[in-house]
Amino acid sequence: MRTGVGILLAVLLISGLTVSTSAAQTEAEPPSLHAVWDFVVEPSKVEEFENVNKKMAELYRKEELVYRWDTASTDDNHYYSWVPVKDLADVSAMYQAFNKAAEKMGPAAKEIDEAMGGTFETVRVSLWRWNHELSYVPDTPRLEPEEMAFLRYHFLYGKSDKTEDLIGVLKKYKELYPRKNIATGYNVWV
Repeated sequence: MRTGVGILLAVLLISGLTVSTSAAQTEAEPPSLHAVWDFVVEPSKVEEFENVNKKMAELYRKEELVYRWDTASTDDNHYYSWVPVKDLADVSAMYQAFNKAAEKMGPAAKEIDEAMGGTFETVRVSLWRWNHELSYVPDTPRLEPEEMAFLRYHFLYGKSDKTEDLIGVLKKYKELYPRKNIATGYNVWV
């Protein structure tokens, strides 16, 4: 990533709305927050990473972990795993729940952790907040969340001194979509 990057806006342009955001969500509701892991997977280890990730999900499901996560990949071997959390305090509770589940799993947790560690070059952990002000939620979406089978990710990197310009452009998009009766919504995560 180049120097001077001040903010990362992850814009999810999708066929409708993501499961984490419903048409009923209003400005009065708190924004959705997600803990996100960005794994850069070794090209020769993609299949191994995917298999280990699936096995890890199965193990945690057996422990009835209350935090669910989803994983998606991009063409450049980035795998994004995200966990919905309520607030910053819930991030701590999430880590405690994962640690407690790993303790119950015993040696299986250590094995899966070691197998996962050998499959990626780097991992970056961050928090993404859904921005209602910049996201577009159509009154009548083209597709309901359960009908969506495809997500498209766009990452916008802005210099810190151009943040207001970038936000202004995103607000213009949000104004344009309803005027043109566009039924495909999009989400902006900051």
